[in-house]
Amino acid sequence: MQVRFKLPAGGSGIPANMKSNHIQGELVLWCARYNYLYQDVSVSRVRGKGLVFRFKHEDIYNTFRLTWDGEEYVRY
Repeated sequence: MQVRFKLPAGGSGIPANMKSNHIQGELVLWCARYNYLYQDVSVSRVRGKGLVFRFKHEDIYNTFRLTWDGEEYVRY
């Protein structure tokens, strides 16, 4: 149960870092809004794939899919 966000390439990684920080900030707000712990979502940057969220519980993943209104993501 994971989703991936594409990050921009180039610019010495600065645009990718800025977008990654923005998405992670949206995740913190989303967790607070729906009463989930930020620690229940594993966030990592994977070279060539972007920013990846891995959910520890299926109910968090389902809620995320239904309620996320932030940046566009790709399921995989």
